[in-house]
This record gives sequence, C-alpha cells and structure tokens, in this order.
Amino acid sequence: MKPVVLQTPRLWLDSPVMTDAPAVVAHCQDPLFEKVLTLPWPYTPADAEFFLRKFVPNGWATKREYIWAIRTHEGGPLMGIVSYRTGGSDVGFWLGAEHRGQGYMPEALGAVTRWVFGQGVREILWECVAGNTASATTARKSGFRFTGEGPSTLQFRDGSFPPGWHGALHVDDSVPAFADSSAATWPEYTRPAGGEVGGVEDSGVEVGGSKVGGGGGSTSPRVSVVLFDLDDTLFAHRRAVAIGVTAHREALGGRIAAADAVAELARWHALEELHYHRYLSGELDYLGQRRARSRAFVEPFGITLADDRVADAWFDAYLVEYQRAWTLHDDTLDCLTELSELHPAVRLGIITNGDLHFQQSKLDGVGITAWFEHVITSGELGYAKPDPRIFAHACREFGVRAAQALYVGDRLRTDAIGAANAGLTGVWLDRTADATDDENTAAGASGVRVIHSLRELRAIVAPAS
Repeated sequence: MKPVVLQTPRLWLDSPVMTDAPAVVAHCQDPLFEKVLTLPWPYTPADAEFFLRKFVPNGWATKREYIWAIRTHEGGPLMGIVSYRTGGSDVGFWLGAEHRGQGYMPEALGAVTRWVFGQGVREILWECVAGNTASATTARKSGFRFTGEGPSTLQFRDGSFPPGWHGALHVDDSVPAFADSSAATWPEYTRPAGGEVGGVEDSGVEVGGSKVGGGGGSTSPRVSVVLFDLDDTLFAHRRAVAIGVTAHREALGGRIAAADAVAELARWHALEELHYHRYLSGELDYLGQRRARSRAFVEPFGITLADDRVADAWFDAYLVEYQRAWTLHDDTLDCLTELSELHPAVRLGIITNGDLHFQQSKLDGVGITAWFEHVITSGELGYAKPDPRIFAHACREFGVRAAQALYVGDRLRTDAIGAANAGLTGVWLDRTADATDDENTAAGASGVRVIHSLRELRAIVAPAS
C-alpha cells in the first residue's frame, strides 16, 4: 500500500521521511520515554535512520503497520507519531513534549481511527503502561472504552512485562471522535491528578524498530515472532553455488574446467564449510575466508593465488556467476504470504550467520526485504548460531519472550536445536526428508519440530485458543 495522507482542521498526517530524523531524535530524548516506551535507550540517530529508512516504508509496503507523522501543515516539522498495526488491530502514538496540552493527539488519533474503520476494521485496541494517565486521557477523549488492567503485551528493556491499562474502540460505538462520553468506563485512577495538560500522550508506536507500548490487547498469539535462517531456508544458496562454481570453472578453462563436475562441486562445498566456520569462530576475517577457499580450490590444479588481490579477483569472478543464479526456494513466497494472511499479527525476522552487507544484498536481490522487520547477523554481533546470545538478541529486538518466538532453519543443530536451547520453538526444515535415526532422536529430545516444506509452517504458527 502507498502511504495515505490524512487531514483534520489543524493537522496534516503523512508518512515520516528521512528529513524528519533530527526531529525524531530530539523528541525521543525525553526522559519520560525511557519509563513508558520500549524504544531503544538512549535513542540515537542510527535508531531514527532505521525507523525512517526501513521500518516505516516496510510497514506500508507489507500492510503490517501504517505510520504517520503529525504536522500542522504539509511539509511542516514532525511533532509526533501515530500508527495502526494491522496484526493486533492496535494503535500507538507519541507526541513531543513542547506540543502536548493542545489537543493535537486526540485529533490525530481520531483521524486515524476513522480511516481504519473505513477500511472495514471492526475494533481497534489501545494500551499503555499503567500510570500513563496522559495516554489514557488521549484514548478516553478519542472514544475508547476502558477494558481493564493486565500485563503489557510487549517486553520492556529489562525483560519484564509491566502492568498495563487496556482499551478498545468499536466501529459501532456511537461516540463523536473527540467526546468524553466513554468516561463511565474509565476508573478515576486513570485520570491525571493535576488536570489533563502535559504528560506523555502516548500508548506506543514503532520507533527505531522497537514497539513502544501498543500491543494486541489482552490476548496475544502463542507465536508472535517467526524468525528464519536465510541460506537454504528461504534463499536457494546451494543451487546458486552449484551454478556459479560450474560456470566459473568453465570460464577458467584448462584442467580445472575438465575436472569431474560432481567431485569439484562437493570439494567446493567442503571448503566453504571449513573456511566459513573459521570465519565464524574468529580465526579468519570475512575476506580471509574467501581467499582461503579460493586458494585451496585451485591448488590441486597447480594454480597459486598468493597475492591477496589475485585471490580476491578470482573469488569476485565466481561471485558474478553465483549472484546471477540467486533465487528463492519455490515455497518461500507461499510461506510468507500465508503467514501474512492467516496470522497477520505475527512479525517476521532473519537470523543469519554471515556479513550483514552481503546477506542484506541477497534479500534485496530476490525481493523479500520488505517482509522482515529485523535482519540479525553474526557479523554485526560477533557471535554466531548456535550461540544462544544471537537468539536472545533477536528476541530483545522484537521485544518478546523467547517462548513467543519460533526459529526455522535447514540445519538441525546450528538452527533448530540452537534455537530450542535458547528457549524458542525450534523448527528443522529437512527438505530432503532423509534425516537419520540419530538426527530424529536429537530433534525429539530437544523438542524440535520437523517439517519438509515451508508450506507446513503455517500449521505450527497457530494463535492460542
């Protein structure tokens, strides 16, 4: 979906853009945000860049979250953010300190809820951290009913799920957008002690990639985040390698081209495993593992690549052929589409052992970047699967407990058992259905689910009854 512009008598709501970064960063220095929002703290320009460059456009493109900047006129400075998340049918919002107390937030929220109801939605949810009376005031003035207290649906920085206040607005509620006629449902303790000016008029919105307060109401899916391995789970890595190695050997000619194709491909895969794991363990850097693979592969043919520049050029020529063969597995898009349609509240991410730039180029190259909120790589963190820290990091990025996340990958021990040991639901994608008895026993002992196609994943990602 393309971003939608909304207008009220005083406000202009449009999609935030990169030029809004300084305003987002400035507003998000408010110390009150640290107490009631789950956005990164301290909030940095890098957080704002991720939010504006990737998260906002991806939210619109995938129809997962519609995010608006609040301005007084077209092109005006960003005063705050308001959003609607389709999966949980919940709203979130925050307003910069200097703009509070003027009724801007109820006016903006009213515009958003009217638009959402116009899309056929029947009910919209709201929540805030208990004690955030300014957010409760905004919800009350916007016609929301108070539906009770309960744990926040999202994890805060310290791993807790603090007490929250919850509300709902139904399409049939005959309440003017800004009337206080739902007051009877709101306990006195949700009202500001000193009036209704000031405070953090906010119930949560995605800022810098972290959900900051709004959730899915008082219930949530059993699995709220699905995380994928990339190579040979979504992306057909081994197929691209086979095509790339064969084409590169043929281009080189001579003895290397005349060698047995099956044996040479097997040797390349073995060298990839050996030297890539040396990179993951820290023994080699990223370019070093590429050079080691290249040198070892050509050595039997009497070719030496002693000079690093020559080794790099040899590998780059292979990469050209490898990249030409990039493609997805035939069940990848079906899986992503089915999850989006059948389980729209579920959020998606990637955990991959590798270099961020190179792995991101694969996602961009095969056109699936917009599906994923976060791409977590070992190259950025300094530790790799199956280290439980990388799975824990991913859960923190999404603001969920490990038990609310599922991880699926094609390697039993690195992916599925590694995830299970970290507290996630581990799923092993055994595409060839040729698991050994020992592997099946290991999977069962670790509580790992086994599937043979990504199309089977939808049956595992089921909401709680």
